Amino acid sequence: TDAEWFFETISVDEFSDSNVQLAIEVAQLSGSLDWNERLENFYLKLLVHSNPVVNEVALNQIANHSQKPTSFDEHIVESIVENEAKESSVRLSGILALSSVDEYLALAEQLADNNEYLLEKELGIKQKALDVEGFIENVTDHFESENLIRNTLAIQVLSGRWQELSEPDQADNRLRIREELLGLLDKQDRTITFYVTNM
Repeated sequence: TDAEWFFETISVDEFSDSNVQLAIEVAQLSGSLDWNERLENFYLKLLVHSNPVVNEVALNQIANHSQKPTSFDEHIVESIVENEAKESSVRLSGILALSSVDEYLALAEQLADNNEYLLEKELGIKQKALDVEGFIENVTDHFESENLIRNTLAIQVLSGRWQELSEPDQADNRLRIREELLGLLDKQDRTITFYVTNM
């Protein structure tokens, strides 16, 4: 549980092919550490690990690390984003971990490939790249789908984003969002109704 002590003790060179459970648990510990050369080297090992879950956990920690230098993005692009041997889900997580995602919007759409289970990551990437109006337009497009899973995931993403908006942005878009949500109620789906009434 003592991340600093553990990182002083272990040899990070072993983690590119280490036990999966150990790699995941150590990666989860890493988020509390200050960014330094040793931590960076550790993340580099996890990015080339053969297990996609290890890659995902490492990318989530990297994405949320406030001290991550933008120069580290090059490693993420090389090891994950442009690595066609990696699964689409992992590559989308790689894009999400970048400081700037703008140039990878087309790739994100290609990787998601209308797979509703990858929609949340695709929309997360678009949220980072688009302005409020553009994001709302993009996410509400998915409300037109006949796929209820796609509808539900889209409203979950919108709900999370709505909470982060400033009061002026909420005020500017409240009527539009209200109309979109009322349209969703016509689908008469219990899960969708739950999310609509809780927004």
